[in-house]
Amino acid sequence: MKSTIVVGLPYGELSEINIEKCENEGMDQISPYYDAGTDCLIGYIVFETREDSYKQIVIDMDFLNSISEAKIKFKLITGMDAQLFLSPFVY
Repeated sequence: MKSTIVVGLPYGELSEINIEKCENEGMDQISPYYDAGTDCLIGYIVFETREDSYKQIVIDMDFLNSISEAKIKFKLITGMDAQLFLSPFVY
């Protein structure tokens, strides 16, 4: 299991049309537990840890810009405002 910081929205908050757009644009589907199905997040991973480990987060302009860029891209694709999530990523 990894930990991730994700810019996106929960699956249930997106319409079928937006889910298809997200999949076509190569966004990640982040499952918080094994066999989560639609109980997941859809969006862009802007930070992740290694498998079963931890990693320091350096909050600098590059990190903040990556969040801003992901939010803009998400909005352009879906028309919806993305949120920032910290989530486990189980595959």
